[in-house]
Amino acid sequence: MGTLSLDTLAGNDIVILALMHAAGYVRTGADDDEIWLNFRKQNGNNTPIATFDYGLTADLTLSGNGGSDKYNVGLSGEGTALIEVDDNDLNPGNTQDKLNIYGTDDVDRFLFRPDTILAMLLDSNDEVLGDGSAELINYDSSIESTVVFGGAGEDN
Repeated sequence: MGTLSLDTLAGNDIVILALMHAAGYVRTGADDDEIWLNFRKQNGNNTPIATFDYGLTADLTLSGNGGSDKYNVGLSGEGTALIEVDDNDLNPGNTQDKLNIYGTDDVDRFLFRPDTILAMLLDSNDEVLGDGSAELINYDSSIESTVVFGGAGEDN
């Protein structure tokens, strides 16, 4: 499997990725952009909805570059994923870059470290499910706001 590189160039862009089965890079231009990962467009609604599918099976880097960018990462609770959010903003502080992470409707365990969030799915005994698979999101210092939406499960 090869590497996917998606470059949108200048302009206010919206990129929605429901599935990604190759390692890759998504780079948007110098304006205000939105990237939605593990989401799909819903007919008649401008806000994408989470798929909760195991849609990411390879490493992925998201880069909004300049402008006020919004990264929306939907977790699946399955498999192992590495998502790098590298904003590459040459003028941080002049923009408002946001990272929103959406948990599953099951029980998720979130571990927070500087510039890193790790999510694991738990069973009813608060034990990590399966082989210890995890979804890891790393982000750089250009991200001014990080919010985790836990979903319907009793997360911890």
